[in-house]
Amino acid sequence: MILTIIGLLFLYFFHEIGHFGAAKVVGVKVAELSIGLGDKKLFSKEINGTVYSLKLICLGGYVKLDNSFRDLRPRTRIFVGMAGPAASLLFSFLLFTFISFVGLPELTTHIGTVSPGYPAVKAGLHPGDRVVAIEGHPVSKWNEMISLINGGKDKNLRVTIQRAQTEFDVFVHPQLKKGSAVLGINASGESVATRYGLGSAMEGARLVAETLKVNFGILRHMVVVKKVEGVAGPVQILQIGAQQAGFGIILFLNLLSLLNLSFVCVNFFPVLPFDGGIIAIAFMEAVSGRQINRRIEYIVNKVVVSILVGLLVFNVLSELAKKMI
Repeated sequence: MILTIIGLLFLYFFHEIGHFGAAKVVGVKVAELSIGLGDKKLFSKEINGTVYSLKLICLGGYVKLDNSFRDLRPRTRIFVGMAGPAASLLFSFLLFTFISFVGLPELTTHIGTVSPGYPAVKAGLHPGDRVVAIEGHPVSKWNEMISLINGGKDKNLRVTIQRAQTEFDVFVHPQLKKGSAVLGINASGESVATRYGLGSAMEGARLVAETLKVNFGILRHMVVVKKVEGVAGPVQILQIGAQQAGFGIILFLNLLSLLNLSFVCVNFFPVLPFDGGIIAIAFMEAVSGRQINRRIEYIVNKVVVSILVGLLVFNVLSELAKKMI
């Protein structure tokens, strides 16, 4: 869990250093660069007029700019607002490129256990079997198999099994569990790593684009108040991080990159204090030719921050209550 916290702090630092660098480029004084939130400072040092601080609540960070920032031209403020997400995108691209080069371990379709009472038992699947195809589509990785199973949750699936040196087909009707189709099989832990060599940069870019598409899709569903499965809060993120760290540094770095891109998407919400709010205000002022009332900005910022803190506290208390029950 400590490693997860350190990793998250590094993500925030990389993001904020983007804003910091852009502010320096346009000549705006940076009053403070903070990693972490809240009033309690674990570390603080002033260098050349800028306070660098590490704060207790490790759920974000910020760059406090001089008041002159608000008087800059809209396009300059958009540049500074975009610099943080751009730095985060670069960070995930570099991580994914490195992971693609060394190879990300992925679970194979080798079955470790079969859960009693689930469709796999009725279909005659055994530990040690290997799934080689779903509905005629070859599969070798667990995630590929799960995607195909979810795609056929409403019908009998033709599953091709390899047992010893023999291949045969069985028909399985998946069971729905929390909106997902399950057969009742668990991976054995066997894994393979695909290395992309000179194509690692292209694969890194593809993974960034694919992850952003998924994350923006999740946010779109949340905005229209649709139920979204698999969205984790702070406590769950720390737990997942601890699990991934236990499986090896490459899987942990992959998780960090995925989390980083999730933060990028959230940061584009067009309300203060998110970067999207800064960009949206600058864009509206550029179109209208007039400045938005700063008092309104201040009130909106306070309201949104209060809502976010409330949601955070509710999520943490809910997770702790689940552990106690």
